[in-house]
Amino acid sequence: MHPNPPNDNGGIAQVGGITGLESAAVATHRELVRDRDGTVDLSNSANSNHVRLVGSQIWVRIDGWKGGTQVDDVQYVRPVRVPIHPIAGTHRVFGSRGGAHAGIDLVPTHNLRQGLQEPFPYVYAVADGVVIAYYLFYRGTYALEIRKDDDRIVRYCEIHALDGVRVGVRVKQGQEVARMGRMTGINEVMVHLEYFKGTASGGLTNRNNIYPNWQYDYVTPMNFSRRRDLLDPTFFSELP
Repeated sequence: MHPNPPNDNGGIAQVGGITGLESAAVATHRELVRDRDGTVDLSNSANSNHVRLVGSQIWVRIDGWKGGTQVDDVQYVRPVRVPIHPIAGTHRVFGSRGGAHAGIDLVPTHNLRQGLQEPFPYVYAVADGVVIAYYLFYRGTYALEIRKDDDRIVRYCEIHALDGVRVGVRVKQGQEVARMGRMTGINEVMVHLEYFKGTASGGLTNRNNIYPNWQYDYVTPMNFSRRRDLLDPTFFSELP
């Protein structure tokens, strides 16, 4: 969620939190400004026309400073290629179900109730990376963890990985890595997607990281039961 901009910034919309954003994008020109070390290089005149530092925060110009967007829609490709149900305002969105939903659910509009049969739709790697884990996850389906070259981790859940997609294998952006899974007792298929920054250690699921002792570095604390470097993956559902 992007807080309202302060009145003295001419309608600029904030992107990121109080610690700034790792990267920022200008949707109009698809320009990329990377900030992996806590600073933003505004020496490029094209970037300086569209990105401002306001205190410790990064603000991005889009159509006359009307809005902001995460750069992740430039770095990644869409994880599914079939029409999906909108997630906004539903129990499929990040932080729903009383804060327990640590990802997003991408559910095909044409599903089992509409006659969908196996083989189920493919799931695609959103970026280059290395498979670091594959294991049973929920109701007979599996989770696949892929670490990007910048150490961020995308966890594809409620799926079945394809043959050859195993721990240690390097995958390319846009590669078919899995098929959506059918969960036991649930009459639909989907992919549940989670996103981690890669700055913490241990398993991605942490049942102890809940109220009142929760610790989350990049999202508003809720009962996610996840590792502290959890990120909001909502933008994956908005990719073209």
